[in-house]
Amino acid sequence: ATVVILVRNRASPLARNHEGYTPYMVAIEKKALDVLREIRRVMVPWEDVEELLTREKVAEAEDRAELMKDRVKHLMVLGFSGPKQDPLELRRGIIDKLQIWNQLVIKDPYETAPKCCILEIRAALLRQELLIPLLELTSSCQLSTEDGVRFKRFIRYLMIGGISVFCGIDVNKVTQIGHEGLENLYQAVHTHARASLQRDKDGETG
Repeated sequence: ATVVILVRNRASPLARNHEGYTPYMVAIEKKALDVLREIRRVMVPWEDVEELLTREKVAEAEDRAELMKDRVKHLMVLGFSGPKQDPLELRRGIIDKLQIWNQLVIKDPYETAPKCCILEIRAALLRQELLIPLLELTSSCQLSTEDGVRFKRFIRYLMIGGISVFCGIDVNKVTQIGHEGLENLYQAVHTHARASLQRDKDGETG
């Protein structure tokens, strides 16, 4: 009953206990149907998320950056009532309806006692069509925008939510490539600026 009251009063449905369980996960294992109903009431249906992520494949997109920008904006509207919200620091009255971690959790159908398990097919879709492309675009500085959408904060929200656990070597590889790309970009900018300053200096002395 306490959890239901907290959720109704817009407490975070993704808060974790000392074992890393969200209220949703605890409710599954405790068979707390009233809590499950209340959390699901404010949760975006997975079908809406899936439809958005499968409408157009990243691998087939003519402009991956525009596709991902549009995708994040739509997810922000679905989950946080607006594309310019900060998913990590929601304003008073705004609740996380996307609940990305809870979206991956179901009752294990193979266990006699109620236990949680992860739907790996959902995690794979989020990895392939959301997290990995966003990391790649971020590392190549293709997500800069002037319309106030907090792409980097959204990526951090996904990482904190636990999706990266299912990405393994993919995330490590993309992160490493991105780090190297930024290092190369820094070196190129530094070299260009140094050469430009040297030309200005030579012009003054000449």
